[in-house]
Amino acid sequence: MKTKHLILAFLSVLLSIGFVSRTEAQTTVFDQEIYWEHPIPKSYGGYGFYWWHRTDGGYYNINYGNMSSTDWSPYYNGEWTIRLEVLDMPSSEPFIIQFGIWQDQNKGGAHPETVCGQQFVTPGSVYTASLGSPSGWWNKESGDPVDFYRPEDFYRIGLVLWNPNPFCLLKGPEWGPGGCPENAYKFFPMRMRVTVTATQGPGGQPINPPNYGIDYYSERTSTVVSSTDQYSYTSDFATVYNGNNDYLNLTPGQTVYFRKASDHSKTQTLNVPARPAAPSFAIDYANEATATAVSSGYEYATQSNMSDAVDGNGSVVSIEPGSTIYIRQKATNSSFLSDIQTLAAPARPAAPAFEIDYMSEQTSTPVSADYEYSSAADMTGAVSGTGLAVALTPGETSYFRQKASSSSFASSIQTLAAPVRPAAPAAFSVDYLNERTGIQIPATMEYSSNPAMENPTEGSGTYLSLTPGTDMYFRNKASDAAFASEAFHLVVGARSSAPGYSIDFLNEATTEAVSEQDEYATNPEMTDAQSGENKPIALIPDTSIYLRTKSTVTAFASEIQTLSAPARPAGPVFSIDYANESTVEAVNSNIEYADNEQMNNARAGSGETVPLVPGTTLYLKSKASTTAFASSVSMLEAPARPVISSSESESTSNNPLVVNFSFSYTASGLTTDGISAENATVSSINLISSEPDGSVYESLIVGNAKGEISLVVNANAVSEGNFKSDTFKIDYLTSTGPERPGEKASFRIYPNPSSGKFYIKGNHFDNEQIELSIYSASGVLSYRNSKLRSEDEIVLQLEGLEPGLYYLKVKDGDRILSAKMVLE
Repeated sequence: MKTKHLILAFLSVLLSIGFVSRTEAQTTVFDQEIYWEHPIPKSYGGYGFYWWHRTDGGYYNINYGNMSSTDWSPYYNGEWTIRLEVLDMPSSEPFIIQFGIWQDQNKGGAHPETVCGQQFVTPGSVYTASLGSPSGWWNKESGDPVDFYRPEDFYRIGLVLWNPNPFCLLKGPEWGPGGCPENAYKFFPMRMRVTVTATQGPGGQPINPPNYGIDYYSERTSTVVSSTDQYSYTSDFATVYNGNNDYLNLTPGQTVYFRKASDHSKTQTLNVPARPAAPSFAIDYANEATATAVSSGYEYATQSNMSDAVDGNGSVVSIEPGSTIYIRQKATNSSFLSDIQTLAAPARPAAPAFEIDYMSEQTSTPVSADYEYSSAADMTGAVSGTGLAVALTPGETSYFRQKASSSSFASSIQTLAAPVRPAAPAAFSVDYLNERTGIQIPATMEYSSNPAMENPTEGSGTYLSLTPGTDMYFRNKASDAAFASEAFHLVVGARSSAPGYSIDFLNEATTEAVSEQDEYATNPEMTDAQSGENKPIALIPDTSIYLRTKSTVTAFASEIQTLSAPARPAGPVFSIDYANESTVEAVNSNIEYADNEQMNNARAGSGETVPLVPGTTLYLKSKASTTAFASSVSMLEAPARPVISSSESESTSNNPLVVNFSFSYTASGLTTDGISAENATVSSINLISSEPDGSVYESLIVGNAKGEISLVVNANAVSEGNFKSDTFKIDYLTSTGPERPGEKASFRIYPNPSSGKFYIKGNHFDNEQIELSIYSASGVLSYRNSKLRSEDEIVLQLEGLEPGLYYLKVKDGDRILSAKMVLE
């Protein structure tokens, strides 16, 4: 046990010796127990994520150990270490620490700043680590690193704390976006012991030349020139000036060279650009201002030394003729004030000298487009000359000036005062009977129907014809020294309103008697007008008469009334009800009708249809009313009934029987359905003739049994409509043909039935040629030949027809024979 204690004591001594030896090789940067709040309640102490110590003796006065106050460059390449022990904090959350140095506070946001790599610290144990060498630390300004030769310009040394997850600074919104101050509760307030040491390394911090910029606004260096720096205006530093910790005034276009007083190996060349050329604003003579807007990048003044300079505002600058303004471009972040432009405005030209032409009431000479004029002394609403003389108004003043040009301002203004107009001549009167003035118009006067007396007519010593309702104006003409006089206004009364006669449509005359004070004519010029006789005037439909009240000694003849008698209305339109043999429409009491065009013995409608007689014409017209004449007469022509005829007389033995249906007009669409037949069947109907004056249909009628056959064309059997025909009757005898005196005409068909080939042999025909027709059972014509010899045996080849029942019709002049034939 004793031996064990001796061994432990020996090891403790060895460790103590080793630690002392290492401590002697290091220099303490600072060693302090710190209390860290969030936010730090000290001036510019950060917002909790920084813990700073100010090297100027400010808050949290820290012991810097043995570090030099004038040169830390030996430690630039040496190793720095940290020992950190958390003594107290709200949680055991790990955090990230960085050690850093801040320099040159006077450079504002561009100050140099360097920090070591991030150190991950877990509370509960002593954290020790190497911070590496400052030569490998991060620098905020890559072109202006922290200068370890000037520790006296350090203004902060301290720690930065990061939240690991999420990785963020604990900065508040005062320090910009992206912070996470909501995590501060995990770390603050915090009390810890921090020791930072540094060892010297090989060499030292490389010396960089100064890095001064240009303050173009003040025309000096952007920062003060340190007393540790030198400058010259030649690259060989033939004449050297030492910095005095003040700004150095710069001359545009003159280069300045800087170097460290302690190291001449590296030089900064500050190329100072020349002063920009003066701007080149031009004069807008028309608007008496600069030709272009003067932006806020320029300033202008009335003094050559720019002592009263005003910034441009994006608008043009007013210019007074005969004055001078001075303009220059303002300095920017990259450019000096420009040279000054002197903008001298010429004086205003003299006023023009126009005179008055009293005859034309205008200027005596044309006013060209180089001039403008106005009725306002300030020339508002000025109008440009057009190369013509300018009209002048008596008693008013006009103002003239020469317009501005591309090289001259508008001239001074001429005031041209026109004298007042002389008084109007004596009164004039109206001669209403002759529609003229009461006196003659002398040549010293002129007149017009226009109050402005535009294009007046000179008097000729005669009376002036007047137009009722058109006032006239008279004045004394202008002279070489005076305007034309005021105009006398002769009020010429208008014609009285036209009379108001109306039409008596029942009697076809004026409703009112035409007074003796009125006259009328058949033409609007009222030539050959006739005086009224206190009785109505007969009127003719579709013509006009013209009436007016005659003139008197105190009034013109009145306006003319045009009494237009309307045209006679078109006759009424009625249609035929063929089934009921009457009009389709009811004939009301305002319609009258007759059986003659003269409408003699006409009868008024009773609100019912009117019976029609086939083959006659009914005449109709609308009766006169209080607003219309009686209409024209319309005709309703009832066509004749259809006629049924046959070549047979009162009886026949032909079967089928050929019957014709005749219409007195073009008729279409007649079918077997339109025929009523008794003791017979309508086999077929074919249109054989259609002309404007009539249509004829041919039909095959097949008798059913011996006895009387009756046929009737039904009403409306054709598309155009028709009355029902009279009944056609014929006695059906059922023989093969009609009987005639002497020999009977006949023919024989064999074989019958046949598969397609038939022979026909006739006897005792009246004509040398006969016509042979074959119809199907539905009445369709299947075969016809009109040039067959009656004495020949006829051969029919019908193999191309469909098998079935057919009807053979043989026409011998006006006699028709028929028979059935069957095709198998």
